[in-house]
Amino acid sequence: MQDSLVPPGFVPSTSFLLKKVETVQDSPLPVEESEKCSTLSDSIPSVFNADLHKQYATKSRPWIVDGHSEKELKYDSDDGFECLYSRPFLPSGVVRGCPSCADCLKVVARWHPEDSYMPLLEEAPVFHPTEEEFKDTLNYVASIRSRVKEHGICRIVPPKSWQPPPLVEEKKTWETSKFVTHIQHIDELGDLFMKKRLHRAHLKMRRKRKRSSIKNLILGSFNGANVVDCQSDIFRFESGPEFTLQSFKNYADDFKSQYFSKSNINTDRSVSSPASSKSWEPSIQDIEGEYWRIVESPIQKLEVFRAANLDARVFKSEFTAKRNGLKMPKSSVYTQSGWNLKNTPVLQGSLLRYETCSTSSILDPQLVIGMCFSSSFWKIEEHHLYSVCYMHLGAPRVWYVIPHQHRPKFEEIVKKQFPESIKHPWSLLNVATQIPPSTLISEGIPVYRCVQYPKEFVLIFPGSYHSQLDCGFNCSEAVNFAPYDWLPHGQLAVERYSDFHRKTSISYDKLLLKAAGEAIKALCERLFVNDPSDHLQWTCFCGKDGILAKALKARVKSEEVRQKYLCITLQKQVMEDDVDISTKRECIVCFYDLHLSAVGCSCSPDKYTCLRHVKLLCSCEWSSRCLFYRYDMSELTIMVEALEGKQSALYTWAKEKLRLILQPHLSEDQRSPDSRD
Repeated sequence: MQDSLVPPGFVPSTSFLLKKVETVQDSPLPVEESEKCSTLSDSIPSVFNADLHKQYATKSRPWIVDGHSEKELKYDSDDGFECLYSRPFLPSGVVRGCPSCADCLKVVARWHPEDSYMPLLEEAPVFHPTEEEFKDTLNYVASIRSRVKEHGICRIVPPKSWQPPPLVEEKKTWETSKFVTHIQHIDELGDLFMKKRLHRAHLKMRRKRKRSSIKNLILGSFNGANVVDCQSDIFRFESGPEFTLQSFKNYADDFKSQYFSKSNINTDRSVSSPASSKSWEPSIQDIEGEYWRIVESPIQKLEVFRAANLDARVFKSEFTAKRNGLKMPKSSVYTQSGWNLKNTPVLQGSLLRYETCSTSSILDPQLVIGMCFSSSFWKIEEHHLYSVCYMHLGAPRVWYVIPHQHRPKFEEIVKKQFPESIKHPWSLLNVATQIPPSTLISEGIPVYRCVQYPKEFVLIFPGSYHSQLDCGFNCSEAVNFAPYDWLPHGQLAVERYSDFHRKTSISYDKLLLKAAGEAIKALCERLFVNDPSDHLQWTCFCGKDGILAKALKARVKSEEVRQKYLCITLQKQVMEDDVDISTKRECIVCFYDLHLSAVGCSCSPDKYTCLRHVKLLCSCEWSSRCLFYRYDMSELTIMVEALEGKQSALYTWAKEKLRLILQPHLSEDQRSPDSRD
């Protein structure tokens, strides 16, 4: 570096981009808003106005790169990670607080209806079940599955008799229960938020790699240097203020009324002017169009608040009455209902009822509290589970959904728009960006739309990407559940999680094996004990074409391959039955659930790996490792055959595992393990 005025050793190794900041004059506040609080200065100083001054200032600062585009600026010369989060200055559209009033809100952003655009999307199906149909939740879901599957979402309007008590609106809950929000910068949702998060993930992984000793890796001491948990703080929004439901509603209503106030409306539009109506509110289409305009072409910074993943028990929602022990008229109708989201995950016919791990929060309903323009990114539910959402109260919510069969193509679009996501594939599970429906449609990906109103349910099918947009203050509750047709999606999810080194929330193998064991027991009792009471519910899941039998057969096949080629010389030991009742056991490398099998070593009794990562467990001799298994391969094969209806397999299981006293009238063919159907 020639003619440098910087002493040797003080020049940074990384250059950064110097941008010109232009003076931007904010639009004046509406008269009625300026009267509320003292006016803040809207002027923004121009820092570098003269090219001559800029050239002089940078002459003695050679680490400042001037005249280069963002694409030319590399953060790291080793792997070419691009520092893409720079953006020209945008004026603030929301001002909170002023010298005379700390709690006031001034929305200086303007509605631009002339620039709004929203493509025409096909509506998702809507169902109106009868009272009789509504009684059995999972049976009703099964009855509409074929009509909803290609859309990935539907809206369910309960019968008029469905009127759960509005516990969330109780005075004490409404005015005293507090929650912390997070801040959403709508102007960054198009791409900036995703780029920032991926950049931070890159830096975190880079730091972990530096701390990781190559020597330790060679010796087998794995420390997760290549893993960044997608549930970490990197991917979360900035924390916002604390509110009660009442104060949040006041804030949300004030924001919406100011943003869409009559002084902001272009009365030249080819619609009737609402200026004469004080009670006028923007339509859902108005809000949608404006939201996507901000996302795609922001001209001001705009932030809103949202609260998600709140414990429903804290707010005493309609669906916590059973456990809270509250006395209400006709409460049993709602406390026992399958549409009570506290009951839905553990209904007979939902695999989640077999989950016993106390660390899993997936069984607990979560509250979401939103305001106008608050939204969620495109995402897939945890483990590709079903999701049901109930809107307690407030303004409508718009859902956008991409059916699971178009998931691969959607992920290719994300990779194309964000090439750096290829380095962090787990980011595809919760895409931290709002790709507009218009972009997806232009790429040949269908997007379906669904508008949810208070007292209605929205059902999300497995593996579907979905996004939400709130049209004003609202409060909703959601939970996951897993009918048996979810099993193929669940197997796909755990394999993807392992590939992405992402933690699991539930044990897929535990759910599968417990369901299989219960089904086999019912079949054995029907066949050998003449007890048909619990048999009918398993009829459609068993047999060679049954979803449960096929899912177990696929899982056993993959386990057989891994044990055969990776664990021939290992010691073997049966797992204890209660090893993971309260705490999940996971692979230290990829977080794969170890309910079915695991590999450990005496040198590190608290560390285990899955069968794919045995070599990374430790540096001990291969023969010192031990394979822990819940069922050996012969037992797993018998389970598959029993589910398929093979009588010899059922006989063996009934005798050796269930210790059933078999009827003496059985023929020799039925008793013999070698018999064939």
